[in-house]
Amino acid sequence: MKTRLLTTTLVLAAGVLLPALRADETLDLTAAGLLKPEFIKARAGDLGLTTDQGAALTSIYEAAKTEAAPLEEAVKKTRLALESALKQSSVTEPAAAEKLAAVLAAEAPLKQLQLRTLLRLRARLTPAQLDAARTLQGSPDPGMSTEERLKHKAGLLKDVVEKEIGSSTNGMKRVGERIKNRIIGGQVAEGEKEIDQLLALFATPKPVLDFSSHATGDTATLKDRFDAVTAKAQEVEDLAVLRELAAARDALLKAKDSSDADTAGRILTWAEGKLKQP
Repeated sequence: MKTRLLTTTLVLAAGVLLPALRADETLDLTAAGLLKPEFIKARAGDLGLTTDQGAALTSIYEAAKTEAAPLEEAVKKTRLALESALKQSSVTEPAAAEKLAAVLAAEAPLKQLQLRTLLRLRARLTPAQLDAARTLQGSPDPGMSTEERLKHKAGLLKDVVEKEIGSSTNGMKRVGERIKNRIIGGQVAEGEKEIDQLLALFATPKPVLDFSSHATGDTATLKDRFDAVTAKAQEVEDLAVLRELAAARDALLKAKDSSDADTAGRILTWAEGKLKQP
């Protein structure tokens, strides 16, 4: 059990709290509320699917699989051609661009098929079932093993941290290490409880901050002040504080875009004060 959990906790230490750039970002149609067939199948009982619904959903899915087979093969061939071209040091930019265009052209009908299939699956569910599905998507399957449940929660936490904070910090690394060590050390319940607490934190509304009452400070050294704040923020372990700092960062970017030095100064003054707190 402990050995299996090690793999899961490595995700916590190296991924859940450490957002990373992905080399192959693809459009996630389920992020907008569409449901994966695997999810519907796994949660059929919880959703209260009728026999007729089950048959209809299976028919839609099987038809899509048949239609997808040649499209997937076309994507595979174009990707292999692109990879082969890129391995050649003599490949030119136009030649590489042509191969990439072929990949994108091959992927388009497959993505369209995926979209149509997910929409058709969703259309077979009642409003009550869709509401239940949205609730169930945020909770682990009761039949999951401890390892599967932790992986599920780790994935949820990784997603919300990436979405809201968006950058890794030394403090976040230490939080991940602490959770990992608890689980590896046999304190599985305690480690899972800390994950649950963090998920509950991110389930609350994003912080709304008011910087208007703060002084601008030295607006001639905004860059130096920003660098100093960024360095200190790297060591923060309290994710509630990091959420506030992320909100301040977003406000600062807006001030920068509008060349509003006074507002930028007030935001930095707030951040400087926040980071002085114990």
